[in-house]
Amino acid sequence: KFSSQTKDKLVSSEVRQVVESVCLNKLEQWMEENPSEIKKVIDKVLEASTAREAARKARELTRRKTGLESSSLPGKLADCQEKNPEESEIFIVEGDSAGGSAKQGRDRKNQAILPLRGKILNVERANPKQILTSNEIGILIKAIGAGVGNPTGNEEEDKADGKFNLKKMRYHKIIIMTDADVDGSHIRTLLLTFFYRHMKPMIESGRLYIAQPPLYRAKKGTSVQYLKDELEMDEYLINEGSKNLIFETPTSDNRVKKITGKDLFSIINLAKKSQKLILPLTRRIDNKKVIEQASIIKALNQKNLNDPKIGIEIAKYLTLRLNTIESKIWNVKYDDGKLIIIKEERGVKQTFEINKEFLITPEAKLLNDLRNELMDNFGILKNGCAGVIKNA
Repeated sequence: KFSSQTKDKLVSSEVRQVVESVCLNKLEQWMEENPSEIKKVIDKVLEASTAREAARKARELTRRKTGLESSSLPGKLADCQEKNPEESEIFIVEGDSAGGSAKQGRDRKNQAILPLRGKILNVERANPKQILTSNEIGILIKAIGAGVGNPTGNEEEDKADGKFNLKKMRYHKIIIMTDADVDGSHIRTLLLTFFYRHMKPMIESGRLYIAQPPLYRAKKGTSVQYLKDELEMDEYLINEGSKNLIFETPTSDNRVKKITGKDLFSIINLAKKSQKLILPLTRRIDNKKVIEQASIIKALNQKNLNDPKIGIEIAKYLTLRLNTIESKIWNVKYDDGKLIIIKEERGVKQTFEINKEFLITPEAKLLNDLRNELMDNFGILKNGCAGVIKNA
């Protein structure tokens, strides 16, 4: 007699001892003759045992009477008052100190705070047992309350108990809020890796967010403004600094054009962008004035330099501009698609070249793209400069 139609287990008591004895003897003989094969069997048994233990751990982490029952929640979690998951959100923060600050600034009604200690396990390089025995990952799974996907690493063995269930999520907004530094970026990446590998439906349903904490705090009088990064800080400083300024620039008909407000803001931004491009180019031409003036008069355009007639005119114009800015110590020559710039002062001669190798650099190409804006705003010189900034 067998236990089922598939005949996977013999249950006839009268033949059981005989069958067991014969099978045992044959198995022992086979094991002694095939040590490498039996090692594979043992490895498979151990792997199955590890998988069962991981699945059990996953069930323990997610088992509770209801998704909102507080008795099974991790102690570090500062939960919210709202019981409707659709109205609730949780901030995952970096460390207890950040958790304390976040708790002070949160809306207790619908915002929960979960501080994590240090960097969580890199699940990309860890086995299922390591993942589910990790304290910080266990806290995450408990707090979210929706289980964990693929806890055993084996899809066939991973049945419904351990899988991630969107409907059980305690919060419909999971927000990663780490510091704006290298460590914070690494922690954010580790969290994203874990969520992608084990809670992917949460990402696909649009419930995972990344907070962008400000890097700077600007205070002016009683006004306080938070700035996300260096770019925002620069824009803020330019905007605040240019409010009471006037940029006076000469025009082609020998008048003075006064620029203020948004137009002045745009010009300052243009100058700032140009300087950022010019700085790395000084490793090739060790003179900022040469690069500045060349970019203004469209001398960084290879098509212009390929035309000898245009190239000669550019050389003359660049000589004139450089000698207007400084003493008459400059001489620029055109030679077969390139400009040779010579500076001679007190008997000391310096030579620079604007050639094909210089023009194909990314910075030179980007400067060339700005040539029309640069010419419009800084093309006309008066008293050795393209304009003067004054107080309004």
